[in-house]
Amino acid sequence: MPKNQWIKAIRRLAWEGAHGTKYRAGFHVLPTLEECQLYAKKFKIKDRRRIISLHCKKLRPKKHSPSNVLLADEIFIPEDCEIHKL
Repeated sequence: MPKNQWIKAIRRLAWEGAHGTKYRAGFHVLPTLEECQLYAKKFKIKDRRRIISLHCKKLRPKKHSPSNVLLADEIFIPEDCEIHKL
């Protein structure tokens, strides 16, 4: 993903699983590293995923999520962002 520029999410309808709850797509963000690490345990494929520090705009809660997940319409990844493997 590009660094040092604002990136906009593609506005489309998304859903969880085959017949899950529908929601307007956005970048999934969590407030703390600890919450990210806990949320990451849900994923089976971990080798390609990373937790990074970033800036975000236009946040909204992801409705029906048991986690503290927020959806961002825009993110900015600084050149010196922290990167954590899952």
